[in-house]
Amino acid sequence: MTRKKLDLSLMELSDIFSPVRLLGAVARQWVKPLSASLRQWVENFIKGRSSR
Repeated sequence: MTRKKLDLSLMELSDIFSPVRLLGAVARQWVKPLSASLRQWVENFIKGRSSR
């Protein structure tokens, strides 16, 4: 029983630290600021055109 719990814990841990999951987390951290900057640029661009 203890061995099965340990095996299950190791499987869960390896799933948490899988390269695909880590890559996705890193990408999300980079995309958030970039998308916010892009959104701000587009809003400023549109506001600049509408004021002319």
